[in-house]
Amino acid sequence: MRHHSNNHYQRECEGLLKYYNTAETPSSVVISIPRGTSETGLQIPLNLKGIGSEDRVELISTIKWITSLGGISVIEAIIPITEEVVTTNEATINYVLEVPITFNVYRDGELICTSTDVKSFLYSASIPSTVTSTTSVTRLYNIALRPLSSTTGASPAATTTFQCIDSNVPKGDHVYTITAQISLFSLTSSTTVLSTTSTEIPLIPIITASGISTSSLAAVTSATFSGKVIDGCEGHCRDEFA
Repeated sequence: MRHHSNNHYQRECEGLLKYYNTAETPSSVVISIPRGTSETGLQIPLNLKGIGSEDRVELISTIKWITSLGGISVIEAIIPITEEVVTTNEATINYVLEVPITFNVYRDGELICTSTDVKSFLYSASIPSTVTSTTSVTRLYNIALRPLSSTTGASPAATTTFQCIDSNVPKGDHVYTITAQISLFSLTSSTTVLSTTSTEIPLIPIITASGISTSSLAAVTSATFSGKVIDGCEGHCRDEFA
């Protein structure tokens, strides 16, 4: 006569897939994520059913999003006084825009998981050739700031994928949702000098100031959200071998 132990049965049933579901945003939907402390729902509720108290839920989401500095983005350049009048060469200054985005996962309105991703995007500004002054600083206004990777000026794009494990899930059916939130953007440049046509003063410092518009934002262009209910063998051993 064969005898089964509870531990043997536990190994056989544990880890099996009990339920699977997926949700995605409609292809025509773009969800704006304004800067600030508020969260924006991504409109992809995920329903998972038949969850036992010993089961675990494995969630994964892939989100495609873009950034926009809002309106026409410009910088201001300041060239200091020089000992003699010189002409600067035309130059391109590159900027790095860092955007932190946080995704929160909720189960029936209760926060269970947070994932933060920081993406870097390249922008550039063309500094025209300029004649300096020996009496006052030279200021250049309204220099356009454009995405470096786009010849059309389209907003830079990014993709974030994250996973989340939900354990100790209350028994029953549950709905999972995702929100997104972005905080302050950071725009920096490592260019500190301009070359000139002068052999006496070949380089001069430059200071650039950039103001990020309050209308800058991120936007989710597509999102998928999938979930698995993994069997934890709740009650199986008890029922089988009681």
